[in-house]
Amino acid sequence: MPISPSINPQNPEETGNWGGAKGYMAKTASGSSGYTISKGAKAYVKAMGGARKASRAARVGKTSTARLGNFLRSISENGFEETLRRYGLADLIGQPAAKVFASIADLIAPSGATNEDANTRAAVLDALENLYVQFELENDDLTKLEALGEQDIRIAILDCCKAYIYEKWLQQLGLAIERKAITANEALAKEQEAKNFIKEAVNYDFENKSLLNMDFSRGEGKLLINNIFTEAYLILEQ
Repeated sequence: MPISPSINPQNPEETGNWGGAKGYMAKTASGSSGYTISKGAKAYVKAMGGARKASRAARVGKTSTARLGNFLRSISENGFEETLRRYGLADLIGQPAAKVFASIADLIAPSGATNEDANTRAAVLDALENLYVQFELENDDLTKLEALGEQDIRIAILDCCKAYIYEKWLQQLGLAIERKAITANEALAKEQEAKNFIKEAVNYDFENKSLLNMDFSRGEGKLLINNIFTEAYLILEQ
């Protein structure tokens, strides 16, 4: 799906004690002995003030993940075209998947110019792209998404959380990789290694939750999203 978020090129926010974490990532990128992505993740979360503080700082990511969950739940309950109508996107009915998904991302993710906004939008697009592949939407028949079940929504929520954490990590520490004396391909390989590490490490067991009747922006649903992010950072902090 040819959608690319517009990332703000400004420097990462210097809100934490990033010296140690950036130095660690630079040494990891250069292949220094004993420096690994997992230890780099631990140093990163520590620089953010610990897992719970990192989770609290993910307010925009949580809000958009909740909106994504509600949008997908509506598709499962009301159908794809009816969901577009309910969200004021009726003009997208029959449009190519790339255009529709970009507009959905505009609706549920912030459109501001800050790094946090860009990270969140990239995470939402990542989750949508995974659905594009899963439901084989190359022919632009988006009604296939009406087969969404609880497990699909669970995976999409987790995908969005993982992508948000990765995008924020890359934005805040990515320059530590870029400034190291390695090739562009080597830097990309390290970034992919970090992304794969997060995908494999972060998980959250909410099989016992009935998602098809849950509003993810309030009450139990809001608490669930918060717990997913907190648990994710706790795992990376270990």
